[in-house]
Amino acid sequence: MSKLVGMTDGQFWKSIRLLLDPGNPDNCVYRVLKPLTVFKKLNTGQREFGYRTSGYNVICELRIPAQALVVIPRGCFEKMRASSAEVVALTARNGVKVKVAYNCLKRHLKYEVGHKVYPHKLDKTNEECGAGINFFLRKQRAIEF
Repeated sequence: MSKLVGMTDGQFWKSIRLLLDPGNPDNCVYRVLKPLTVFKKLNTGQREFGYRTSGYNVICELRIPAQALVVIPRGCFEKMRASSAEVVALTARNGVKVKVAYNCLKRHLKYEVGHKVYPHKLDKTNEECGAGINFFLRKQRAIEF
């Protein structure tokens, strides 16, 4: 059985705090209290047969800093999004470490090891797929996505 890589649910909930927004009854925005280690899939941007690859072939380990905002859509504890993150590691499916990878949907969003990434905006609604740095708490879930 494979080991779960990532934080437990209990560790996660101790690391965030709900931001109360009286004007938003569907509030799902939290402030990070302690840095979070999370994961997402990316693409190296390499070309195959003259076309950009469409498959996600890199797992990115991110650190969400304290004070960043995290959106957890109601009923969707798997996929979340953040207002910023630092790229800790990029690993190709074959285990090779890479230095740069790209978001497949937003090709201009470049992920470099040691650099911070910021979305053009953070969607604070309950939509599962919204603007922000989308991520998963567990590495295996990011691989399966």
